[in-house]
This record gives sequence, C-alpha cells and structure tokens, in this order.
Amino acid sequence: MNSMSKLLRAFIAIAGLLHVSIYSMEQETLLEMTEQQEQPVIQLPHKEEVISGAFSSDGKRVLTGSGDERARLWNTKTGDLITTFEGHTLSIWGVAFSPGNTRVLTCSSDTTIRLWDIYDSSLIREFRGHSDYISAVAFRPCGKIFLTGSYDGTARLWDIFSRNAIAVFKGHTGAISSVVWSTCGRKILTGSWDKTARLWDQKGNLIHEFKGHADRVNSVAFSPNGTMVVTGSDDCTACIWDVEKGTKVKEFNGHNAAVYSVAWSPEATTILTGSLDKTARIWDVESTNGLRQLHVSCPIYVVGFSPRGNKVLIGLKDEGAQIRTLSSFEELSKEVVVEAPTMLDKDTVELACSIQ
Repeated sequence: MNSMSKLLRAFIAIAGLLHVSIYSMEQETLLEMTEQQEQPVIQLPHKEEVISGAFSSDGKRVLTGSGDERARLWNTKTGDLITTFEGHTLSIWGVAFSPGNTRVLTCSSDTTIRLWDIYDSSLIREFRGHSDYISAVAFRPCGKIFLTGSYDGTARLWDIFSRNAIAVFKGHTGAISSVVWSTCGRKILTGSWDKTARLWDQKGNLIHEFKGHADRVNSVAFSPNGTMVVTGSDDCTACIWDVEKGTKVKEFNGHNAAVYSVAWSPEATTILTGSLDKTARIWDVESTNGLRQLHVSCPIYVVGFSPRGNKVLIGLKDEGAQIRTLSSFEELSKEVVVEAPTMLDKDTVELACSIQ
C-alpha cells in the first residue's frame, strides 16, 4: 500500500508539472497570437489635417488636434472615438494630457488655450495672453502648471487655477514652434523658427542655446533621462544635443523635406521622425542609422511613441491620424531588430531627477 501510495503521488506530481508546462506553452502561444492579430494600422479620421497628437500616460487613449478646429479622444486598442472637444474657432496646434489623464489641454490659432474635462468633454477654463497663434502646449509633470509656445516669439507658464500667465520667456527672434518639459519638470525646452532651440530654467533664465540648424526648428523633445534633446528642422535633419554641454552630438540625415516632428522611444535607444517628404523613420541613436521607414501618401505633421514604445502615432495632412505597430514600418536593416522597449525603472527615473 505504501509503495502504491508513493507511486500514485509521484504520478500526480508529474502530471501536475506537465499541466503547468502545457498551460505555460498555451499562454505563450495565445500571447503571440494576440500580438500577431493586433491591427497593424488603426485609422483616426478627421475632416482636415492632424497637426497635433499625444498618447495618454497609460497608453489607453490618444488625443488628436486638427485643422477642423476639433480635438478628438480615441481608444488606442480599437480606434473607437470616445469624445470630441469643440469650441476653438481655428486650427488646434497643440494637445496635452494632464499627468492623471483626467483633463486635457488644447491650444489654437485662435490665440486661446482651453482646459477640458475628459469625462464629460466640458470646458473648465479658457486662457488668453498670447498675441498670435499658439503652436504648442505641455503640462508640467506635477500637473498644476503648463507651458505654451506662440508665434509671438514667447513661451509662457500658466497656473491651471488662474487665467493669467505667471511667467513669460523672451529671447527667441522668431515664432516658437515647440515646447516641452524635462522629465522632472525642472527645465524647459523651446524650438523656434529662428533656427535655434533654447534650454531654460523655470524662472526664465537661459541655460543653453542650441545653434546648428540651417533652417527653422519645428519640433523638440527631451530624452527620457533628460540628458539629451532632439530637434527636427526645415533643413531636413534631426539633431541630438548634450543638455549639460549644450553641444550637438549626433545628426540624422536621410529625409528630403522638412522634419516636422520628432520623438524619443521610452528606452532612449531610438528616435522617431516625421517629415513633409511623406515618410516617418525610426533611427538608431548610437549609430544614427535608419532602422525602419514608413511611406504614406501625404506629408506627416505629427509622430509619437506610445508609453510602451510598441506603437506610434502618425498625424497626416490628408488622412487624419493613424496608430501603427512597429511591424507596419519597412525594416531597413536586417541586422538590427527594433523591439518594443520596457518602461524606465524607478532607479533610472531617480537618476534623471538628480541630473536635472
């Protein structure tokens, strides 16, 4: 009886292990099938060009701004329209999610910024102060302050509880096309049609002026750890600059028309560029080689990585916007595989804060 009992227990244990192994294999297969079945392209229609866009921090939603005077909120997975924000009277050049994804900001050629409730699409507050088109808007990571850039050549800081600007950044000699905060919200980066990008502290003191582009700077972005910035220009190039030294360290060549939008991947090993030459490209930061390329039928105004880095947002002149998987891009280098990156860990973020 004892021997039989031991034999039975051993058989049950082996069966259990086999069951776990089979279950794990099935789960892995299901995961692979899910990834394969994911739509490579999701269309986000607008009546006119999409000139601004952003993923929510959890990656579940996308906000797009258009020349049709509307901002639209979409489900990232299905492409379903969640809601539309209406009220601007001219094109929406900038959109941003609050850190908690409960509110959104939009800015427009009508010289206003609007704060909206994401759940009922209601207008919470309107801000005025710029004297020309407002081209860009960005929430500070704390969520209580936001930043705008305008064709009037200034950037402004605003408190969401007040209708007045609390600081004005002056120095650019041309329209400001792009604004962004550093990871921890201690530094501000602006890009301008005066062919420069500028790095500021929160009080409006100039830290560095990044000079080197031969034409307008259209887009700027901080690397996830805040040690580098990337700029895109009408001179058909994108450049990476060292934040501490203020010097150019990389240049990316290959587009044959203006680079209108730039973005860093979450793990900072690649950058994404969108151009008026009707292509978007993913580049290796270290080698500056092009890894993947997307050809579309019209100029690209907006690009952005999802928080996980496995999807990209493309804003188009004639076809609304698209959410795309990386596999929908043509692979340019068979030797280098672009993988979906992981999010920054806590230690990396704390290091970035200490640097900034």
